[in-house]
Amino acid sequence: MPDHLWQKICSIRKSKKTGAVPTYYCVLMIDGDNMGQWLAGELGPEVGDILPPKIRSYFESLGEGASDALSSKRPVGPAMHAAISQALAQFAVKVVPHIVAKHKGTLIYSGGDDVLVLLPTVSAVQCALDLYRAFRGEIGQGAPEGFYRHGGLDLLMMGPKATLSGGLAIVHYKSDLRLALEEARLSEKSAKRKGKNAIEIKAARRSGQHTRFLCPWGYAGRFNQFVTVFLGGASDRFAYHLAEEAATLCALPFAAQCAAIRRQVQRSEKETQSIIMQKVEGGADKATAGNVMADAFEEYLHLLSDHKLDPGETPLGLFVTLLQTASFLARGRDQ
Repeated sequence: MPDHLWQKICSIRKSKKTGAVPTYYCVLMIDGDNMGQWLAGELGPEVGDILPPKIRSYFESLGEGASDALSSKRPVGPAMHAAISQALAQFAVKVVPHIVAKHKGTLIYSGGDDVLVLLPTVSAVQCALDLYRAFRGEIGQGAPEGFYRHGGLDLLMMGPKATLSGGLAIVHYKSDLRLALEEARLSEKSAKRKGKNAIEIKAARRSGQHTRFLCPWGYAGRFNQFVTVFLGGASDRFAYHLAEEAATLCALPFAAQCAAIRRQVQRSEKETQSIIMQKVEGGADKATAGNVMADAFEEYLHLLSDHKLDPGETPLGLFVTLLQTASFLARGRDQ
C-alpha cells in the first residue's frame, strides 16, 4: 500500500469524529425473490386490481364469469416491464443510497434488486429491514402503498407482493474480506432455500464459534428490540442458561419450552427483567418479563412455520441463537 494512503487511513482512524475502529462489522447482501416470475407476469396484479372501484363493481355484478375474468392476471406487455424497470432503478439509484447513509453504512453495490452493503453492527438489521420495506413500498414510509417518498417525490416501488431474501454476516475486522463476502452470500442463498422472504444472520466470532439463524422479515423488528434490550444494559445470562438446556428442551412439548423460557428470565436480575418490560413492544402489558419472552418465542415459532429448516435446526435452538446474536450485536465484541 502506498505510504500516503496508509497515512490517510491512520489519520482517519485517530480522528475524534470517527472514534476507534469497530471490532466487528456486518456484510449485508439482499436479492429480490422470484424476479423471473415477476417479469413473466406470474406475480403481477390481477385485472380487477387495476380497475377503478366503480368499474370493478359493475363487472362483479355481471355474474361468475365476469368475476373470474377480474381475478385473472393482467396481461404482460411493455408497460408492465417498464414499470418493473422503473421501480428497480429508483430503488437502486435513489432509495438504497439514502437508507444506507442514514444507517452509517458503506454501499458497495446496488443494481436493481441486488444490494451489497457494509454496516455497523448495531444498525445492520434495521438497515436491512428498512431496505425490505422500501422495496415493497410499505405504508409508513410517508407515501401511498407501493411507493417510497424521497426528495419530495413518491417513487414507484415493487409493491407489497414483492419480497427480498438477505444474508447478514457479522465478522471480525481482521477476517479475510473474501471469506466475509462468502459468508454473507451463503447466508443469502440459505434464506432463499428455506422459503425466501427472510434474512439469515451469521455471527462469525473471532474465537472460531460460528452461529446462524433464520429471521423472517416479520420478526426483524422484534429482533431489533432485543438488541435495544442488551444495549440498555440487560444481561444475556438467561439466554446462555437456555442454550445449556436446549438439547433436552427441544424434545419436550411447546408448553414446556415456554415454561423453561419463563423460568430462566424470571431468575435473571431485576434490572434485566425491567429492561425487557420497557424495551420489548407490548412488554408493559404483560405480567412478567418471562411472559414477554415466552410470547416472543411463540411469535417466532409461528413465523418460522412458512420456512423449511435444515436437519438439526429447531425453533427453540434458533430462538436462543437469535437472543445471543442480539446481545453480540449490541456489544460488538466476542464473548
